[in-house]
Amino acid sequence: MLSFNRTLSTRFLPAVNKSIFSIGKILQIRNLSALSPEGSGNRSSVKSEASADKARGDEAKYRLSSVGGGNGSGVKSEATAGNGTGGQSKSQFSSNSMGWRGFAIHLAVLVGTLFANVVYIKLPTKASTVYEQLVNDLTNMKIEETEKTCDDFYVERKGIENILTSRVSAIGDNYTVVYGSKGVGKSTTVRRVVQNRPGSVWVSISDVPGKEEVYSRICNIILGKTEKGDSLVESHELCRALKEVQKKIKMKPVIVFEIERGQEIIEQSVVGCVRSTCKDIAPYADCIIVLSEANVVLNFGNDPGREQFILVNELTVDEARLMFEKRKLFTDYKLTDEDFKEYVTKVGMVPCHIESLLGHLMTSRTEVTHAGSVEIMRANIEQMFINASKNLTAFKLKPILAALKTHPEGVGPSYFESAEYKGVDLSDPQDVGFAMKKKNAILYDMTEKKYKLASHCDAVALESYEPKVISDTWTFIHSMYAYIFGGA
Repeated sequence: MLSFNRTLSTRFLPAVNKSIFSIGKILQIRNLSALSPEGSGNRSSVKSEASADKARGDEAKYRLSSVGGGNGSGVKSEATAGNGTGGQSKSQFSSNSMGWRGFAIHLAVLVGTLFANVVYIKLPTKASTVYEQLVNDLTNMKIEETEKTCDDFYVERKGIENILTSRVSAIGDNYTVVYGSKGVGKSTTVRRVVQNRPGSVWVSISDVPGKEEVYSRICNIILGKTEKGDSLVESHELCRALKEVQKKIKMKPVIVFEIERGQEIIEQSVVGCVRSTCKDIAPYADCIIVLSEANVVLNFGNDPGREQFILVNELTVDEARLMFEKRKLFTDYKLTDEDFKEYVTKVGMVPCHIESLLGHLMTSRTEVTHAGSVEIMRANIEQMFINASKNLTAFKLKPILAALKTHPEGVGPSYFESAEYKGVDLSDPQDVGFAMKKKNAILYDMTEKKYKLASHCDAVALESYEPKVISDTWTFIHSMYAYIFGGA
C-alpha cells in the first residue's frame, strides 16, 4: 500500500495535472478554429501561434502533439486546409477527430485518476486502521478495580497516594520508579491511584528480548491481543497515538510497567529496555515503573533529570489497625487491641504479613476462640522471625549489618570510607547491590542515600543477631583454601 501511495504521488497526480493542461489547450485550439472563417485565416493563425509556441519551448511541443498527433502534423494539416474546399473539409475532419480523440483520452485518465484517489482515501491501509483502533481503544481503556483495591478491602495510604497523584499530574517528561520491600503494597497502591482513569494501561514484564518488544507488549495489551508477537504499529506511531489520546481525554495517558522478578541477566536487560522506552514516551504519557525487587532500583539513578523515586514503606500504626478491622481480625477471629500491639511490635506492619496471618486463621480447623486465634498469631510471629534471621545469616556483607545494628535508622555509603569486604566496595551502592539483590535483608534508599533494613521484622531479628565480621586477612586465607581444596 505504501508502494501504491508512492506511485500515486509520482505518476498519477502529475498525470492529472498533465491531462487538465492538455484538455485546456485542446479547447483553446477548437475555439480558435471556430472563430476563423477562411482556410487562410486558419493557416495564418496556426502559423502565428506555432511561432509563439516555438519560443516557449516544451509547452508548444506538447500542445502541437496533443492537437495534431505529434511531429508537426497538426500544423501541416490545418495549413493544407486553406488550399480548397474539399481539402479544407478533409483536413478539418482529420483535425477534429484527432483533437477530440486526445481530449477523450486525457479526460478518461483524469476521471480514472480522480477515482483512484477517492478509493485510496475511502479505503485506508491496514496500518492506519490499526492506528485508529489503537487510539480508540486506549481512549476508552482503564485499569480495572480488583479485590485488593476496592473500598471494602483497600487501606488508604494518603502520603504515598498524594505523591503519586502529583507525579502523574505533573508537566514534563519525567517518569516515576516505585520500589520497596516485598509485600509492602507497591502494586496495590499504584493500581488504586490510577484505576478507572481513562487512557491507562498496566504492562507486566519479566523478560523481553529488546526495546521493540516492549512497544509490542504495550500495543498488544491495548488492542486486546493476549498472544505475543510483533506489533502492527511502529514505535513512532504509538507516540503519535498517545499524543492524540492526550488531546481527547484532556490529560496524559498512564502506562504502568510492573517489572517482575527474573534471572539476574534478564532482569538487567528488562530494566534497560523499559527505562529506554520510558524516555521515549514520557513526553506523551505518565510512566510509572513498579519494581517487585527492592534493590533492582540500583539499576536506576543515572538520569536524575528524568527519574523520580518513591519508596513504599510499611503501613503506619493507624493504617495497620484499619487493615485488621477491614479483614475482621478483631471481630471474626476475636483478636484484641493488645494482641494487635504484640503483633505489630514483633513483626511490623507489612500488608502481606497481615494477609499471611489472616490466611493461617482462615485455614485453621480449630474452633474460633480468642485463645485459639492468639496461638495461631504467635506461631505466625515465630515463623516470620525465623525467616528474618535466615536472611540476616545469608547476607554476606556483615559490616553493613554491624553498622545497622548500631544505627538502625540507616547508614550512608560514606560511613564505610571506601572500605572493601570480600572484594566489595561497601561505599559503592552499585557494588553492594549484587549482594543485596540475592538476599533482601537490607535495601538502599535512593532519596536519603542510605542502607536500611528491609523490614521491621528484620530489625527485631537483628537485635538478637551478632554479625561476624571476618578480617580481610582471614578472608584471603579462606578464599585461597576454597580455591585450592574446593571447600568452603
